[in-house]
Amino acid sequence: MKTKVLYSVVIPVYNSEKTLEELVSRIHLVFKKITPYYEVILVDDGSQDHSWNLLEKFHREDKRVKIIQLMRNYGQHAAIICGFNYCSGMFVITMDDDLQNPPEEIPKLIKAISNSDYDGILAIPIESKHSLSRRLGSYVTDKFYNIIFNKPQNLKSSSFRILNKKITDHLSQNQCRYTAIGPLLFSLTLKLKNVDVLHNKRAVNKSNYDYIKLLKLAWGYIINYSILPLKFVSIVGIISSFAGFMFAIYIIFMRFYKNQVLSGWTSLIVVNLTFFGLILFVFGIIGEYLIRILNQVNNSDIYVVRRFRK
Repeated sequence: MKTKVLYSVVIPVYNSEKTLEELVSRIHLVFKKITPYYEVILVDDGSQDHSWNLLEKFHREDKRVKIIQLMRNYGQHAAIICGFNYCSGMFVITMDDDLQNPPEEIPKLIKAISNSDYDGILAIPIESKHSLSRRLGSYVTDKFYNIIFNKPQNLKSSSFRILNKKITDHLSQNQCRYTAIGPLLFSLTLKLKNVDVLHNKRAVNKSNYDYIKLLKLAWGYIINYSILPLKFVSIVGIISSFAGFMFAIYIIFMRFYKNQVLSGWTSLIVVNLTFFGLILFVFGIIGEYLIRILNQVNNSDIYVVRRFRK
């Protein structure tokens, strides 16, 4: 009779050959004290180094390590969704591959969700060791979640988390090309809790998230999971139309009641540039939505698996 897996650890892997050996070793040591009924799902998200070779080594040494290689780099969130589709644990833990999330903190997450009615536990660093750009990006993202998903302000998002299988099954059904775990999770449930954990400095290399990528990520969140830009465009359009109407009344008043004709070159150019600029801005916002709709229709696969070793 096959023993039921209690915990699945899903880790997206990207160019992490220098940290993988220690990461997997420490995970095994942690679960040695908890239960033998666990699995580690390592998803190689198009790494350009020797990460896949290491993953095959881990799999040969311990069959509880399942490895997946994607066709190319699809992004961290798509890799996690992929891992959700291949895991079988009653609870699913997600964490990064850079050792900033200490595996030794996993028992805190397990303890917090055990015998509770929470759908998930989100680990929050007692003292964040992220770079300034990452901390700034996290702050902006958190405020965005508060506005869009009515997330409680005292609840923080995190990539180091434990979720029950029911939640991950729902998340794994997502087929949006521009997927993001945080927005999907908060739109699905708010029965979540934060737990304080230790946070390490990055052991090697630099973060893959620079200011440009963080801005793109934030913009993607806004466009993909919010209609605020369209509402903003509507409000701007109404205000602009009202301003134009009032200006027209003013011109008519000056012409027929004051018998004055406004010198029109400067004012005409200013008005035209302003309104044409607003029109182009509106088209740009709508274009962003149309691009995403077109990409979604043309290619619904958020990831494609090249190899899987179970």
